[in-house]
Amino acid sequence: MIQILRNTEELQAVKYLSLDMLHVVFYKAGELHVNDIHIKVDKPCTLYVKNMDSEKPILHLEDSPLGHTNINVKLQIAGIKIEENMSYNFPMADWTDSRPYPIMLK
Repeated sequence: MIQILRNTEELQAVKYLSLDMLHVVFYKAGELHVNDIHIKVDKPCTLYVKNMDSEKPILHLEDSPLGHTNINVKLQIAGIKIEENMSYNFPMADWTDSRPYPIMLK
């Protein structure tokens, strides 16, 4: 089952309840506040948070086709007391091999 959290010009966010996964597409820098989840990014990107209800969620972050090489992400999940401020440097790459980069949260 899918729960639509936001569907605006700035971002689209859905939670896959059976997969315990959040999927957010930011079309520009912005924030998402939903229940105990707060995500803030400084550039357009796509991110997935897998294993949302576990103690070790996994963030997958994908750069936009605009070619940003650095994205700052702030992620807070209150239910599991995680607050991560991260800056990820993307390699300059050909977009023929575009895929999300997994980032293990502390």
